[in-house]
Amino acid sequence: MSPNQDAGELISRLWPRTEKANVEAPAHGQVWRSKIAIAKQDKPSKRAAKGSIMRRATLDCYHGEINALYSNEASDDQLGNLPKGTDLGTTKNLLRKALALKCAAVPNDAPDDADLFGFGVDSLQVLALCSTLSHACGSGKEKITV
Repeated sequence: MSPNQDAGELISRLWPRTEKANVEAPAHGQVWRSKIAIAKQDKPSKRAAKGSIMRRATLDCYHGEINALYSNEASDDQLGNLPKGTDLGTTKNLLRKALALKCAAVPNDAPDDADLFGFGVDSLQVLALCSTLSHACGSGKEKITV
């Protein structure tokens, strides 16, 4: 990616193809939008003399970016935060939004008491959902229990 390109715009252009591929992939092998990073042109992957990518050296080079991918649930702009004292309707809306972001298999019109596992949600998606909700419910020193 060149310095003047927007990573978010590029990800948005690629996302429809990624969603299509995710339909074919098992739940544990699906790509989450929040875990996509774009390499920078001025920071290419490290390569061996024969041209293959040197995985460990490249991972070390992108250490900061990779850590940011896995800590971004706290600042998930798409979800937002749930302040203490929020009413039930707003809480349900946030939960449905989180489900749409982390568990795409759950239909928007699923009943409130639906069995998520019945829609194909797996344990990895539940962990991601819990982490996202935990961060969304955090309000400084106080935590809201969901």
